[in-house]
Amino acid sequence: MRKIFRSYFPTTRAFFILIAFLAITFIAIFALLDHLRSIFFSHADAQNQSVVSLAANMVDERINAKLIQLQALGYTASSQKDLSDKDLLIRRLEQIKHEALKIGYDFIQLTDQEGNYVSTSGKKAIIVEDEHFYRAIRGFSVVSNILSNDMTGTSGSSDNKMVIFSVPVFSGASVIGVLTAAINVDKISMLENINIPYSGTFLCLIDGNNSIVEYSGSFLREFPHLTRSFNFFSPLSTLIESDELLFLKEELAGLAGTVIKHHKSSKNDRILSFAALPHSDRWKLVAVSSEDSIRSQQNSLLIKIGALILLCIFLITLTVVYLYVIRWKYMRIRELSNTTISKAGFNFFKVSPDGDVMDFDDDFASFLGIHNDKKVFSFKRLLNEEQQVFPMSGMDRDTSFKLRLS
Repeated sequence: MRKIFRSYFPTTRAFFILIAFLAITFIAIFALLDHLRSIFFSHADAQNQSVVSLAANMVDERINAKLIQLQALGYTASSQKDLSDKDLLIRRLEQIKHEALKIGYDFIQLTDQEGNYVSTSGKKAIIVEDEHFYRAIRGFSVVSNILSNDMTGTSGSSDNKMVIFSVPVFSGASVIGVLTAAINVDKISMLENINIPYSGTFLCLIDGNNSIVEYSGSFLREFPHLTRSFNFFSPLSTLIESDELLFLKEELAGLAGTVIKHHKSSKNDRILSFAALPHSDRWKLVAVSSEDSIRSQQNSLLIKIGALILLCIFLITLTVVYLYVIRWKYMRIRELSNTTISKAGFNFFKVSPDGDVMDFDDDFASFLGIHNDKKVFSFKRLLNEEQQVFPMSGMDRDTSFKLRLS
């Protein structure tokens, strides 16, 4: 059995050193992956903040896109200096109305600088925050909180809630009025196709009064009856303690800019992340995730990285071992061949068409008295004219013969 093993596998010291080196390499890779895992786990908050920040930027850009789109609808030619004429307001509203309704708005109102207005329902929109009109007339776009459906004049239920977008109407560089558009809160889809790669993550868009505008993601068992326009902090009491709830309300009241607030529940492993949306009026994006889901996502990523590294190392190792074994077998075959040739007394060489001898062994050259540095010699120069080494008239490339010196 030992002879068979030696015949198929090398047993040299270099081979065992190679195997030991490869084993150490695999151990080092596992240690590196474990170190990466500890780094990932220690920076879970930073990773979660990065993901929530990206989602918040996407939602904020979608809100800004709606404002820009509405502002483009209300843009007036620079030759029109004001909208004080009632008939002009009506004509301008007719031009805007059809495109705005296609976009999904339920109510449109056009107001000039003096407060004169025309609307699709014939009634004036009652904006709770009067500052919205004054901010828009100064050139700022404004998004309201969730309001009741009183401004539309429709026969819908009073339970229907609306969100109002107010943008300035420009004539050249001057603001000559305000365009107000209302949309049903059920039609808002700012969170569409925004996915956070943690299982169990719940996204929620809330307004300045903490009312739910939209939600998406995995439906948490703690929120079985969640609906739009519902106060977000009411069901949140099932996740966090009452003192934590008060603390979060105070923190969110001053949340602004690009700051991401995180809070880990003392009840369970839930992590709440809050991000402000600058293009809206104190709207915020809330992400509710769990620490276990973050760990699971990190482990999945590490497994993929580790599998790829191990696959590459395995292929490299297989190639190295294969080449080493092939070289060892070649050396062993060559050694056996040389031993066989030496015992049989054979010497091999090549003869060119001119009669020159090439590719001969050193022992054969030494036997003939040829210097070791000489690579080519001719039998004719070694023999006198009476001696005949090759008694044949010629030979081609397929000719073979055996020369025995005795």
